[in-house]
Amino acid sequence: NQIEIGLSYSEKIKRRLELKELIDTMEKEVNQIDQEIKDELQENEAAVCGDYLISWKSQTRNSVDTTRLKKELPDIAEKYMKSSISRVFKIK
Repeated sequence: NQIEIGLSYSEKIKRRLELKELIDTMEKEVNQIDQEIKDELQENEAAVCGDYLISWKSQTRNSVDTTRLKKELPDIAEKYMKSSISRVFKIK
């Protein structure tokens, strides 16, 4: 279904797009700073900088290789498959 909403939302959408761009710029800057700190830490897991304690520790995460499971044991994969429905919000 598609409806037309009032033009009064045009300014809100414009502001949202501006904010989104600002957020993206800020996230890129945060990522750049994080990378510089990681480069300084090298293989170390922790560091102190004045009042700040920085940690960069390894974690292990286990997950199921669903592609392989579907290929090798499709009946079992189907038995444990779970579907969900979601709505995606986009502005173009």
